[in-house]
Amino acid sequence: MKPARWPVDRPEEGRLLHVEPRARLLLGPGFVPRLVHGLLTDVHEPGSRHHALLQAFAPLPLLQEVAAHAEARGYLGHEFGDSCLLLDA
Repeated sequence: MKPARWPVDRPEEGRLLHVEPRARLLLGPGFVPRLVHGLLTDVHEPGSRHHALLQAFAPLPLLQEVAAHAEARGYLGHEFGDSCLLLDA
C-alpha cells in the first residue's frame, strides 16, 4: 500500500502539491495564512489552545469582542453547537 499523500500550498506557484504527510506547522498568533481566506469554527473560550489557533485568522481584540458578544447572548461554546465564520477582509 502506498503512503497517504496530502496537499501542500505553493502560493508562489498558485497551486497545491501532494506530498507525504508530516506536521511542522503551528497555527496561532503571528502565523499569516497564504492560501486560506476563511475558517468555520466553534466559539472557543479565550485562553484556550483553540482560541490561540484562531489568532492566525483574526486579531486578538476582534476575537475578544466576538467572545463577549457570544457570551452576552448565550451562545454555546466549543463543541456544544454554536459556530462562527471568520473571513479575511
